[in-house]
Amino acid sequence: FVGCVGAGWASLVMMRKDELQNGVNVVDDEGTVHGKSKTAAREGIAKCAASRVVWNLPATGITPFLCAAYTKSAMNKAMPMMNLPATTAIITCGIIAGVYPGQALFTQQARIDASSLEPEFQDRRTSSGAKVAEFTYNKGL
Repeated sequence: FVGCVGAGWASLVMMRKDELQNGVNVVDDEGTVHGKSKTAAREGIAKCAASRVVWNLPATGITPFLCAAYTKSAMNKAMPMMNLPATTAIITCGIIAGVYPGQALFTQQARIDASSLEPEFQDRRTSSGAKVAEFTYNKGL
């Protein structure tokens, strides 16, 4: 479990290194891009990292115990040729049970308070002159 989560985090950081260095677009409610924020990028990647923990939990944290229990069961002893299909079904269910809830943990289009961003985003205004209180950014998966 720890190895899978760690590898997922490492992969996430390596694949999204450009976002960490340059930031992600932050957009107001009118759809106007106000620039790139490294703070929003870090928050988005942190949320993705949390999702990786959730989606690996059933597949690598629970299924080994279920597979071990199946291996010791009377059913496995009666039909040993079903060990591979049963193990495959258990692992597949673990993956399905983890990935979809993990991805649904946070919305892909995330919102962040302007006060949480870099100073250049603090006093941004919409085209109608209203102060932007929250920005939207693409968190990714």
